[in-house]
Parts: sequence; structure tokens; C-alpha cells
Amino acid sequence: MRYGMLKFLLLALVITAAPCGGQARADDPMSVAVLTPVVAPAAQEISSRRFDTADVVRLMEEGLRNSGHFILYDRAKTSEDAVLAEQAFALSGKAEGNAAEFGKLRNVNLIVQPTITQFRTAARVTAMDENPDKFRKKEAGSINVNYKVLDTTTLQIKFTLNVEATADLNTVVADRSDNRFSNEAWLQLVRAITKKSVYEIGDRIFPMVVMQFKNNQVYLNRGEGTGIEVGDVKEVFSAGEDLVDPTTGKSLGSTEDSLGKIRITRVLPKISVGVPVSELLGTPKSGDPVR
Repeated sequence: MRYGMLKFLLLALVITAAPCGGQARADDPMSVAVLTPVVAPAAQEISSRRFDTADVVRLMEEGLRNSGHFILYDRAKTSEDAVLAEQAFALSGKAEGNAAEFGKLRNVNLIVQPTITQFRTAARVTAMDENPDKFRKKEAGSINVNYKVLDTTTLQIKFTLNVEATADLNTVVADRSDNRFSNEAWLQLVRAITKKSVYEIGDRIFPMVVMQFKNNQVYLNRGEGTGIEVGDVKEVFSAGEDLVDPTTGKSLGSTEDSLGKIRITRVLPKISVGVPVSELLGTPKSGDPVR
């Protein structure tokens, strides 16, 4: 009985002493919070038309989660006050200074702060000669988003990205001559920008590399929802000698030689497969970069 009680107390002590927050281990997925987008003056049509910027957050979270490299901060478990505080944090312009505390409180490694800097739309409506009560509607739009990615452990901006996307919708038949940009068009534009953004953010943090080369097929560490599609053409490089700055002793990367291009033939939940477009100049090895 005494041995069992001692064992229980030791176990409780270990659990109590274990870190409950802290940072993710190197082999753990990174925890990320995507903040509510800030809408710049040049994109105020978003606010005036009451398009929901939460769509940007939702689709960004979906894409980052599907990549398999990130754990998303669970907004569903936060109170309304916490959400409002987060929005105020995004708008404050002091995100860098508050990043460490925010990350500590929410157990978040990275914070993605989007700012929609440009938003342009166009819609053309023409009456149908064969049906006077109907109209043909053609919509197009473009959006530009600047992303500031903050590292909560170093209190620094890890990197910034500027991403632009366009959407040119098919002509549809409408019941009225409304030439305003529709919510359906807005969602298509958001899907386009978040798809590109997830790919670029993921590539900065977890670069696309070769996992294996077998039977003339290149296996990549990219899967569904990460911006890669069947038919995409990528270039494979052979990573060579490490380049070290002689004045600082810091690594500045490595030499790279192009092995050739591959075309993506399959996109699976966690990986993608490509085949050489033409004969490769060497054999890809695990860890070789792909862009």
C-alpha cells in the first residue's frame, strides 16, 4: 500500500512539474493563430458591402491544417471577450510587442496577421434579347493581402509576404440588373487568395522537398489543401555544399544544381507524386529542394 501511494505521489509530481505551455518540439507541428484581417483604406468596399472577412480566416485555417504541418489555435473554445481582444491586438499596430505574451497565453508558436491592402471588383450586366426578364452577369475581381508572420518565441517578425489573386467568373443568368460584386464572387476570390497564401506561408516554414525517388517517381512532402495540384510543373534541385559567411560563421544556405523539372501526377492527403518532364540530370535524394 505504501509503495503504491509513493508511486502515485511521484507520478503526480512529474505531471505537476511538466510544462503546460511552452513551445512545440522540433518534431511537433507548429501551433498557429490566424488573426482577423485588417482592411486597409484602399479595400473599404469589403466593409461597405459587408463581405465577411472571417471567410479569409476560415479558409486559411483549413489550408494550413490540411498541410499536416500546423495545429490551429481553436477559436471555438474562446470566449467573446478573447475574440474581441484578439481583434484589438490585430488592429493595434503593436503586434510585435505583444506577440510573446499572446503566444504564451494561447500556446501559439506563430501568429499570422493579414492586412487586405487592395480589393477591386467589376461586374457587367447585359439584358438578354431572347428573354427580356433575364440578364447576363459577368464578374471579375482582384485582391491583395499582406501577411505578417510573427514568431512568439523571439518576439520578431519571422517574415512578410505580399500575395495577389484574381478571379474571373463565368457568365451567369440573373433575375435582375444588379451590377454589384456578389457574395459568390467574393468567396471565389477568397478561395484563390488563401490557396496561394497557404502554399507560400507553408513553403517559407516547411520548404517543399523530395522524400523519395523510386521507379522514376518523385515523392514530395506536400498533400491536399497545400496549393499543389495535378499538372503543376516543379523544378528539382540537388542540395550541395553548405555556404558559410567567413566573417560571421553563419550558414547562408547551400549550393544548388538543377536536376530538371517534374510534373505532378497525383496529390494525396499527405504527399504528392511527380514524374520527370524529361530525363533528369541526376538522381533526386531525400531533402533536395523543389520549387
